[in-house]
Amino acid sequence: PETFSFSACRLTVHDQHYSGWIYYPHPETKPAHFQDPSTLEVLVPEISNLAYGDTVRLFVNPQAFEVSQAS
Repeated sequence: PETFSFSACRLTVHDQHYSGWIYYPHPETKPAHFQDPSTLEVLVPEISNLAYGDTVRLFVNPQAFEVSQAS
């Protein structure tokens, strides 16, 4: 079994806004499946014109997340 959380977010790319969710698998419930802590999984509707290198903006609830710089 795996414990996970979702938090609402909004992604903006090419002046279009997409409502979605950030998916967070709790690492303590899945010790056999390592996920790099720098990976963020964002679930939004398909964005057909999105390409590698495009700039996106992600808006999150600041009370739901703590973002820190890797040391």
